[in-house]
Amino acid sequence: MIPGYSDESIREAEFTPMVTTAMTLAVLPFLTPRMQKVVTFVNVGSTLVKGADVLIKEGIKMEVLDALAVGLAAADGEVYTANITDLLLSLGEFLERRTERQSDRLLRRLLRPEPAMAWVERDGELVQINGDEVCKGEIVTVGVGETVPVDGRVVDGVALVNQAAVTGEDVPVLREAPKRVIAGSVLEEGQIRVEAVQVGADTTTARVSRFIQESLSKRSDTQRLAEELADKRVYLTLGTGGIVYALTPDLTQLQSVFLVDYSCALKLGTPVAFKSGIYRAAEHGVLMKGGEAIEHLAEIDTLVFDKTGTLTHSELIVTDVLVLARDDGCTEEGLLALVASVEEHARHPVAEAVVEAAKEWDLQHISHGALMDDRLSAVADAREIAAKTMGLIRGNFKAAVGINTAILGGAISGWLSPVASALLHNGTTIGILLNALKGVRLSGGGDQPLAR
Repeated sequence: MIPGYSDESIREAEFTPMVTTAMTLAVLPFLTPRMQKVVTFVNVGSTLVKGADVLIKEGIKMEVLDALAVGLAAADGEVYTANITDLLLSLGEFLERRTERQSDRLLRRLLRPEPAMAWVERDGELVQINGDEVCKGEIVTVGVGETVPVDGRVVDGVALVNQAAVTGEDVPVLREAPKRVIAGSVLEEGQIRVEAVQVGADTTTARVSRFIQESLSKRSDTQRLAEELADKRVYLTLGTGGIVYALTPDLTQLQSVFLVDYSCALKLGTPVAFKSGIYRAAEHGVLMKGGEAIEHLAEIDTLVFDKTGTLTHSELIVTDVLVLARDDGCTEEGLLALVASVEEHARHPVAEAVVEAAKEWDLQHISHGALMDDRLSAVADAREIAAKTMGLIRGNFKAAVGINTAILGGAISGWLSPVASALLHNGTTIGILLNALKGVRLSGGGDQPLAR
């Protein structure tokens, strides 16, 4: 989003060229040929100025060829061709930006979720506010099932805290004064009062989000390659247009060639696919730090782990039941049933293990806890997502080059008008972006996102 501008104002600015061109096309039949030409140049002026600006600042890019095609049509008196082509270019640019924004919204939901509500002690009372409104030094009360809204220090109470959302470790940890708690953790049992030390943008979760966003802003090797190839294709289109005009010399064919655009699909499709892959991996419990991480993960054939906790299932299980004193006739089944009756309403991982064992022994006790994620399975899912994302990028690249080459061939042969070239290349770009935004799916029915 552009600083200082709302989403609505941005959408209006993007719609304006299309509305203006549509109005121009509506009034053209009622104007004299000379006025038609004047009105057309006024309407396509922004495209011509943009092309000139890009040429001066960046050299020969696709915007320059678009401006040449539209300008040649207007200068040749083909006012309808010039305006319709300009309308299609504006529509294509609008849809491309909209697709990009949609991929950004996916990541915003991941990196900047709705702030957790916080119960803050103010003037001797508990007041509920948004977590990002807590001030440093304030005391926050956190109960069972609630998310810790700040990084802070426990000043009172005892609780079991699940930090999986931040650390990846699913087994809850004990927290009491003066131990530290981190934002994004979930309280599973007990109640604590926490003194806020880091709040808002300074919390651990906020810093992780910034780190991921900074990683996304860095171009990966695949992105750099796509951009280099896209820029080279502009020169190919320009050279082809020059040869076509030298042989024919037909301005209409030249316009059709200039409107064949490889760059948008190649440049935009790759980052959109990366963002979609990162979002999909996060749904399955793995946070990837940018496109480079996906590239590297897709290439590896061996995973090395530094601790056993990463490889094991994170739920505890009862392996044996030992009765230390049988004087009162207590049996293993009776002891397990008794303990399960006491623990069946607790959310402690040991309590959940006891209740689950009672159910397996057919002692009619309910299992009330949700199974934690198997981290090895999550890593395997992430590896599959990374490999398929890179495959998606390669497939999109081949499709962009193949389809646009076919369009270029049609333009060279004279089979495609400038309007048809603009329509086909914009349709190709939008199709590839939507395919990248859709992302990939896990095989074997393992594409159910984690419950968070």
